[in-house]
Amino acid sequence: MRAWGAHRIKPLAIGLILLLASISSQMNSSAGVNNPLLRSLGEYPLHEPISSSAHKNNEQTKILNFALLRDFIKNRLITEYGAFPLKQKGDEFINSTYYGYVTLYLLGEYKFVKEKAEEALDYFYDEKTGGFREWFGGNATLKGTLWGILLVDFLNISPSEYDILMPLRFINETLINETIKNIDLIEAALLIKVILRYQDIIVRENLTVIENLVGELINYILDLYNPMDGLFRDSRVSLSPIIQTYFALDALIRYNSSLINSTLSKNILSGILAYQYISANSKEKLNGGFGYEVPTVFETGVVVDMICSLSKKIPSNTTLGNLIRNNTFWHNITKFINSSQLESGGISRNPLSEDVDIFQSFGALIAFLALGKLRQHIKVTVKVEPSTQIAIDYNKSIQAEISVKYFNKPLRLLRGYIRIQNMITGEINTSTVIREKEDGYIVDITRIVSYQFGNYLASVLLWKNISLSPLMANVSFYFRIGYNISLSLSSDYVHPGDRVNITLSIQFYNGTPVSNSSLILRLYRKCNNITYFYKSTVLNGSKSITLTYEFPPNISLGEYVISAVINDTHGYNHTFAFRYIQVDDIILYGEISEKHDKYYIGDNVLLLIENLTYNSTGEPISTDANISVEIRYQKLNTKYGDLNGVLLRNGSQTVATVNTSLPYTLPKELNITFYLVLTWDNTSAGTKMVRLFNATLTIGELDIDNISILLNSSVKPINETTLYIGETYNISMKLIHKFNSSILGVRKKIPIENATLRMYFEYINRSWSKTDVKYNSSLKEYICTLYIDPNLPATLHNLTIQVFLDFNSSYVNITKQILIGGIPKVISWYAPSRIHVGKPFVATFKLICNHTNKYLMNVSLLANVSLPNDNENKTILVPVAYINDTYYVSLSIDFETKITGTIFRTSDNLTVYNFSAEFVAEKRPFSIDPWIIPTVTIAVSYISYILLRNRYLSRVSRRFLIERRSRRD
Repeated sequence: MRAWGAHRIKPLAIGLILLLASISSQMNSSAGVNNPLLRSLGEYPLHEPISSSAHKNNEQTKILNFALLRDFIKNRLITEYGAFPLKQKGDEFINSTYYGYVTLYLLGEYKFVKEKAEEALDYFYDEKTGGFREWFGGNATLKGTLWGILLVDFLNISPSEYDILMPLRFINETLINETIKNIDLIEAALLIKVILRYQDIIVRENLTVIENLVGELINYILDLYNPMDGLFRDSRVSLSPIIQTYFALDALIRYNSSLINSTLSKNILSGILAYQYISANSKEKLNGGFGYEVPTVFETGVVVDMICSLSKKIPSNTTLGNLIRNNTFWHNITKFINSSQLESGGISRNPLSEDVDIFQSFGALIAFLALGKLRQHIKVTVKVEPSTQIAIDYNKSIQAEISVKYFNKPLRLLRGYIRIQNMITGEINTSTVIREKEDGYIVDITRIVSYQFGNYLASVLLWKNISLSPLMANVSFYFRIGYNISLSLSSDYVHPGDRVNITLSIQFYNGTPVSNSSLILRLYRKCNNITYFYKSTVLNGSKSITLTYEFPPNISLGEYVISAVINDTHGYNHTFAFRYIQVDDIILYGEISEKHDKYYIGDNVLLLIENLTYNSTGEPISTDANISVEIRYQKLNTKYGDLNGVLLRNGSQTVATVNTSLPYTLPKELNITFYLVLTWDNTSAGTKMVRLFNATLTIGELDIDNISILLNSSVKPINETTLYIGETYNISMKLIHKFNSSILGVRKKIPIENATLRMYFEYINRSWSKTDVKYNSSLKEYICTLYIDPNLPATLHNLTIQVFLDFNSSYVNITKQILIGGIPKVISWYAPSRIHVGKPFVATFKLICNHTNKYLMNVSLLANVSLPNDNENKTILVPVAYINDTYYVSLSIDFETKITGTIFRTSDNLTVYNFSAEFVAEKRPFSIDPWIIPTVTIAVSYISYILLRNRYLSRVSRRFLIERRSRRD
């Protein structure tokens, strides 16, 4: 198990992933979807990504910017030859080019890829040998050829003079004289994928060396599994064991997913999870990342892909099964990946690194693919030709044109599967023949189902296998085979009491009218499916039928549906049509009882809105609408609040009653308008807002109530009435509005919610301990943290709470008296008693509150220092500095004297400490006149020169003599 520093974890002490979501129960039951042989040939997706909704977290702050990443890769990582280097700068390699183009494909850039890839493939491909180079300057190799084949297959783009037989023969010939042991794990995994993909061609062309090699390769990879740590390891491969395990799993699952049973899945998961970086500090930037040595986005991405694949093998009732729902685990992973994106758009190795390469970008994209976070960028639409209602005698091809947009661009290279079920007979047909065209995909339905009456449900799955996780899109649609039917209305917008003509035509494709079939016509309300009209008639061969319906004069407003269904010996629901119709009108009302032109904030509202009628008929409106009274500001035209009401019948009238209170919030504007809102459904016709009357809001008296004070370090309210300097208190309170209700005729007191408050102490015309007060909606209280400034004297103080009034941008002041206690006390005093003249006198000390013994910070102090000199008393003020919990007094005097000082608090001149000290002259040691030094120095230097010259210059260097003689010789 790996860890960094002190961050050691147990392999199972973290969450896994939610189990893979299925496409749909209908898809899973279809024939052939789970066929291992078809899967091994790459005909179906390896598995499906999990739902991203399982990993929502409100703490997510930074989101990966796909647009910036896309531009960075296209402009900064890809080279002029259309290939990718291993690092941001360097030679182009085929493996990094493979990951580069897969990443661009996942970013919706297939068009760009198609334009660039062919040139790169031409450089990598060696047409003489049929193999691929690993880098532009190298020779064709086995590994380079395997990467090249997979890249060509993925992109469906080939180099010039390319034929798949050539690289397959190159591989076959390369392996003639090789043994399995000479192939490393990466080559073995790639070779398995290539053989499985081109098995038919290999057998047909009699490439005997590789034809039956897959079984040996599988056993070889399984032998590289290390049960001690749950990972696959090949000592010859320099890649991280996490990456090696990823390659091994990809090959094994493509061959036969049953090889990875629940026990092996559990061990591999434990092995890879042991390499997650976990810190107790949630703000640690590497938190959540995976890496064999240091967390990287590449390794983290492939780990996520492996977890998505393996977690479906873990039973839900096990420890791992329970841990897979840990949202924090997934939040940390996605946060690690998102935080690794630089401002340039590139993905670095981790949030602490500036190193960028294409592998990190692939890791980010593959993680989001596995987590299902890329699906939101896929939009699928279907158009059925000739239409979704098809006549039984239609003699042309029925086709479904499927458009798949990914990042708003056509998504190419998808494979497909369609399942069509006749909802009448239950018959199911499937096909994988989905033809790609330039801007989408086409399914020939005629080749899949036979022409018979029915209502058909078609479910289409499209995918592209990327690695362990596919990129998928799915869509379902209905079509019907029966008769051609048309339904038209004289008007699709009516008032209560209006008549509407409904005309229908039911024919074969050749125009022959249908007879001896039952036509069922129904009109119903869309929001609740209540039927208003139902009629069944037998078709007599007429070309068209017209029926008339008159809407009731007091019908509910909103959207209605008129449906026509054919029922005959061929079944029910194979032919139908429907149209929407809107019932709309203007709402009128009579008197409004109990209304007032002035209301106090939070006051009761009693309203009776009489005789609500439809304008078109004068009939009382339907009572099945939900009603409320909406209050809006007159100038701002925004909502102040809603009042609930009741709609009921009172004799022959429909009336609305409101008996509730105005919002308990301070308004942004005092002039308001009341509107009656009636909602039958959520359409414009079914929702009506009726203006009632104008009024003015007013404020009585604002006050503070239910004040509770707690020490910041305590959870219990304090009973003392004194607050002490230097302490921090948590204060909660309610803001109260008091007024005489003109509605109820009593004195009311209501709590005001969500106001803007601040509080402070006022002393000597200054504001002290100013703090903002926040409203807690769950506690329905205002709360704040109040620090008692140690500069405040011990006395009774005015605590001012200011309430901001938005409607006139002013404050209302509420004053409460608070007793503050405690005086500063000096401790840890240190100062010299004797100081040399001209040297600084420095005194240090700390301050505590005499009552709480708590240290006091930032007390404003001065020192009044008396300096007697020549029978004259001089006084100076010395500032007291505060640095790192310590106070400093410093001064320097250039004559001998005794000083006395008084330290006092500037806010109230309170004496804090008295001190004294003596400045004395410093005794001077032996000294010399500085003018003598140059003369002595010159004399000593001259004497030294004479002595050294006589000592050394009279001799000749032996080395010099030897060299001179050699020159002479």
